[in-house]
Amino acid sequence: MISKAQATQRPGHASIAYIVAPDGAQGGGMGRVKDYILQAPPTYWRGLTPLPLITRDAGGRWHSWYLLLLAIRKIRHAWRDGSLALVHVNMGDRMSLLRKGIIVCVCQRLGVPVFLHLHAVELDKLPRWALWALAAVFRRATAVIVLGEAYRVWIEQRLGITRTPIRNLWNGVPIAAGNARCRAQAPPEPPLRIVFLGTLGERKGVADLITALAQLPHGAPQWRAILAGPGDALMYQAQAAAAGIGDKVEFPGWLDQHEAQSLLADGDMMVLPSYDEGLPLVVLEALGLGVPVITTPVGVVPEALTHGRDVILVKPGDIGALAQNIGHLLKDPRSRRDMSQNGLEKFRSTFSIDSFSNSLANIWHEFI
Repeated sequence: MISKAQATQRPGHASIAYIVAPDGAQGGGMGRVKDYILQAPPTYWRGLTPLPLITRDAGGRWHSWYLLLLAIRKIRHAWRDGSLALVHVNMGDRMSLLRKGIIVCVCQRLGVPVFLHLHAVELDKLPRWALWALAAVFRRATAVIVLGEAYRVWIEQRLGITRTPIRNLWNGVPIAAGNARCRAQAPPEPPLRIVFLGTLGERKGVADLITALAQLPHGAPQWRAILAGPGDALMYQAQAAAAGIGDKVEFPGWLDQHEAQSLLADGDMMVLPSYDEGLPLVVLEALGLGVPVITTPVGVVPEALTHGRDVILVKPGDIGALAQNIGHLLKDPRSRRDMSQNGLEKFRSTFSIDSFSNSLANIWHEFI
């Protein structure tokens, strides 16, 4: 094995920080974190130059293995010429564990600092062999980055990781100054817009949301729901039609970063009734845009946000409570205004892209 000391003696200026993640609609939150790192001003990274290493795109499962080989080739090439400072691996669950684990092992073998940024949310559902493999990968990382204290405790206690440094890092998102909608002004014209952003699937609680919308009383203010994201839109369109609200629910499909923020900015509330999450970027974006949020207390959401102040938290699967809280926000402009202002304050103090980038740069430079 080549040691870190030997690696740092190679010729050239080590400035490349490879950011490993999926891309496009396949990327989800990991892909967007990668984009945020790449889009940040170079001064944030203190002499490092982030570059993407794509490990999955629309090409399918087998194509992802080709992308993996390509990524390893780029890592080895940059290591040989002395330009590689670190590799930052955004890791999810399922097959992502295997592909990203290979990259971590390659970097350890070369003596390259490798940071494993864990975004997975369903780790307890992994089989025993997968947990063993996950622990073996974690032990080979220079440092593990997690979304919050709950994940750090899980890694230490469930996987027995005690020697690999673990650092907490809240997600952050870029919101341009002035983009937040001022909700202290006159109430918006009906229909009020209820926004969902995410993969259309059961883990995100899409069926629950449609059922809850169908339970809103007829006397509620006029509303329209926009459920944006990749997935089986036809199935959920059929559910909405069968529930009698097909004319009130839109499914625009996957949106890029700009389109997603534009949709959120025009929303009157954002609803994400997920069963599993880490710290959803879309929730933070909604807060930064002054949009009231209804979501579930999963992952590190209750660690990061306060129910009744920053957000409204509803137990996963509690359709009655979900419908009740959506109806409350529809009818009460004062509650929407207060949540908007509180959410903006929380975002600016904790979840801005400046805060995220500064914290990530501190972690990188602690170990390189």
